[in-house]
Amino acid sequence: MRGWLLLLALSWSACGDSGLDADGAVFTPHGGTRLALYWDGYTDGTRVPSSAQFYDRALHTTCAPVRWADGVERCVPVADDVVYTDGECRDPIGREVTYFRPTHFVEDAEPGGHTHPVRVLQAGAPVPPVTRFFRKNGDRCAGPTPSPDDARYRAVLAEVPASELVTLRDRDVGDGRIALRVRESDDGAQVIREVRDRALDVRCVPTRVGADGTVACEPQGAAVAAYFRDPACLEPALLLPEIDAPADLAVAVDGDGCPTYHRLRPERLSTVYARGLDGSCASTNLSAIALEPALALPALTREVEDVAAHRLQRLVLGEGDLRFFDDQLLDTATGATCRGSDLGDGTRCLPALATGAFASTAGCSGAFPIALVPQPACERPAFALGVVDDEFAIRAIGDPITTPLFVGAGPSQCTPWAAPSGDVPYGVGPPIDPSTFVRATLFGER
Repeated sequence: MRGWLLLLALSWSACGDSGLDADGAVFTPHGGTRLALYWDGYTDGTRVPSSAQFYDRALHTTCAPVRWADGVERCVPVADDVVYTDGECRDPIGREVTYFRPTHFVEDAEPGGHTHPVRVLQAGAPVPPVTRFFRKNGDRCAGPTPSPDDARYRAVLAEVPASELVTLRDRDVGDGRIALRVRESDDGAQVIREVRDRALDVRCVPTRVGADGTVACEPQGAAVAAYFRDPACLEPALLLPEIDAPADLAVAVDGDGCPTYHRLRPERLSTVYARGLDGSCASTNLSAIALEPALALPALTREVEDVAAHRLQRLVLGEGDLRFFDDQLLDTATGATCRGSDLGDGTRCLPALATGAFASTAGCSGAFPIALVPQPACERPAFALGVVDDEFAIRAIGDPITTPLFVGAGPSQCTPWAAPSGDVPYGVGPPIDPSTFVRATLFGER
């Protein structure tokens, strides 16, 4: 039996199906005359569009926004790469690795150390496999590289000029502190790329950040302040990196388990404290930088849509006159918010999930699953995810476990077990059938 591990990749996307064209309307994505949207279509009828890719009706292929070598962002076909059969990189072919029956191949270059596409070629008929291939990068032809036995190759046909790919650009929507960074194309498509905090000039994610359920836009990319400047371990400090300069923002955790964000103070600390596994606070010989008082994050309103016959309801966020859909949905069956997530059998709208583990009672006669829940928790998850015998298992979280726990492989190897610092073990219910959570199928407009 393998331990429970949290192995879930969450996706971020925007919700909606029309444009903002009236007072009080909600800004929502839509396709253009050439670029069509992809959607996660849930079985209850709810639709969630993707901002990461489009369907190019003219090229009949999926494309994704990519910065071209000239610095312009274009919708480039999602495709395998172009390689060469000769050491001078004059005879290109397409290397079919990821995509079956491809329509295009893309050649990349690395100007300035960054990879950018430089050519898009139409895919032709299959050709006999090669034993080795070369790659072109600027004026250099690198290789040879041995070809895997299972690699497939195709001829390449005409080049698609960069001028024939759809150009994309960003614009900001909203006059307040919160702005929607909208990605729009020449043909009229528009999707929400990200939400931004204008005052901090950072991408932010709407999150419940207060113990009272307050919704604010939480900055992304902040450095984690896990140390303290005081012997009670109450005032956070950011450990001073030895090489890299500190980030502009730091995030700490307050007494309620909620995140707080801080500007850096130009004050070096020679004495820094760290919290031990037992909750004690002890000095270290490390250096750190002090933090300013916690920043006030932009607060958002949140309303629940009421669409008849839909189990999943969209959440409308707002600041002033700006209204847009949250990246989460409300699952009315569980009472929890959820996001589209891959559970191994496709995309389902899953709630926030705690980490799972296994423990035993005295004697280690048999291990049973538990959930590790951070304490204090700004918002305690209702479910936990683990892996049992290579299969995902979601379980509802019950009550805290107050009896001693042990780990081991039998009476002769049974030792006391304590949860990691900051976590409390909770009991969990039986595995929940994944079909309990609403499933989505990816589809594209045509």
